[in-house]
Amino acid sequence: MPTLEQLRRQKPLTQRELAETAGVSENTIWVIENGRHGALRPRVIRAIATALGVQPADIDEFRPLLQREQGRLAA
Repeated sequence: MPTLEQLRRQKPLTQRELAETAGVSENTIWVIENGRHGALRPRVIRAIATALGVQPADIDEFRPLLQREQGRLAA
């Protein structure tokens, strides 16, 4: 499963370019790529995935967040 950084570099995009395309801060991209993120809003996850042309579940860092969200919805 590719990481956000791997997908971003394949485009190739800088952190700033991805952030601008996704409508999030450059810091948000940095935090995710460096594993320092907590819970991310679904809108942010979708926006980044859309900017990269992939599904949210295709990004390694988002999989655990999506699984937790699905667990909450099922409960």
